[in-house]
Amino acid sequence: MQIPFHKSDVGSAEINALTAVLRSGWISSGSKVLVFEEALKKQIGCRELIALSSCWAGLFSVLKLFGIGPGDEVITTALTFAATANVIEQVGATTVLADISDAMLLSAESVEGLLTKKTKAIIGVDYAGFPADYHALKKIATKHKKKFSSSNPFHQALGRILVLADSAHSFGSFPIRKFPIRKNSSAQKPLSRLSALSLHADIGVYSFHAVKNITTAEGGAIAIFNKRLRPKAALAQLRCFILHGISRDAYSREKDQKSNLRASKYPRHWEYDITAAGYKFNMTDMQAALGLVQLQRLPRLEKKRQAIEACYAKILSKSKLFRMAGNHLAKNMQSWHIARHLFVVELRLGRAKERDLVLQRLYAHGIAANLHYRPLYTLKYYKEKYNFTATQITKRFPKTEEKASRILSLPFHSKLTKLELSYITSIFQRVEDEILKEIQTKH
Repeated sequence: MQIPFHKSDVGSAEINALTAVLRSGWISSGSKVLVFEEALKKQIGCRELIALSSCWAGLFSVLKLFGIGPGDEVITTALTFAATANVIEQVGATTVLADISDAMLLSAESVEGLLTKKTKAIIGVDYAGFPADYHALKKIATKHKKKFSSSNPFHQALGRILVLADSAHSFGSFPIRKFPIRKNSSAQKPLSRLSALSLHADIGVYSFHAVKNITTAEGGAIAIFNKRLRPKAALAQLRCFILHGISRDAYSREKDQKSNLRASKYPRHWEYDITAAGYKFNMTDMQAALGLVQLQRLPRLEKKRQAIEACYAKILSKSKLFRMAGNHLAKNMQSWHIARHLFVVELRLGRAKERDLVLQRLYAHGIAANLHYRPLYTLKYYKEKYNFTATQITKRFPKTEEKASRILSLPFHSKLTKLELSYITSIFQRVEDEILKEIQTKH
């Protein structure tokens, strides 16, 4: 049996939605994107939102919006996909890598020790569906705001270091903390919108790549949470920025042409201006049509993943070699509903050698397990540019070194069948027994 690490859950509803867009005669950015943005805004609970071509494009756009570039520093976790740090490099800023916590998330303590007068942003990374502790990161940014200075109007409005979320893994996760209505009462009331917003970063950027909890094939969204950022003004700037700096896009001009031109704000409907040297990061109506169907299916897709999670958790509860990776140990997890994106396990015994052996044997049985991730400082570009010594790595990234050498990810997607899941758990237990015997023989 061959089981891929991921398979996109796309069916007839998505195909029909795409076909309708193709037949409409308007397939680029148009009405479907606007409808998708409103649906996402409601789902996430943010103040403003814009959909675009990828999560990377969103992170890049936010850093550019805040004028972050050469001479600035941006702190992020050493355990993430390269895109998080690549975007810092692409704007010309310096990437400052921090350690993780036991929960596999950016360590607020490590971040605080790396802050300088050059620090302009902290990028927290949500891992496997679990959000970083943005409340703690914003608290640190506020504590050190005297170190902060910027001539950028949006950064000045914020008045401190920007806390930005790389939420590529966590679409569908949301704040749920509840508070007692009165003392000694078990009755609860849901978290207020204001309290929910406080648990998010200042801005979050999501991914709808093919492997994510919902997909538009490629795509992403920028969600603005902090009202101090003048959300409507920021949105207008971003909307212009992601499409060549154009003042009115083709869809707006087309719409004006079809409307009553005398009543139109733009009687010369064909005109536009270029207000900045922008980029090409727009989402298309085809992508948005796919996303709208996926968004409707999100509860059912999540329910399937929850069943898979329960099956894996049951096996791990009896395991002597593996345990669930520590995401659930984070203090802020009690405040969140988690829409798990990956199922990451951690070896109790052994390190990278034994972990790689597990991966090899699972592959030999047709199971495409994976690794999330190699630390950034071990990758060629970052290794050569920042040139950490072995001593520096041990001292600066103790948790990253410990965790990254022990983790692996099992197939975890809504297209897994019961037969495939049964096969995975059976082979996983067989491999565990083999590795345990080999470890015991060595000792």
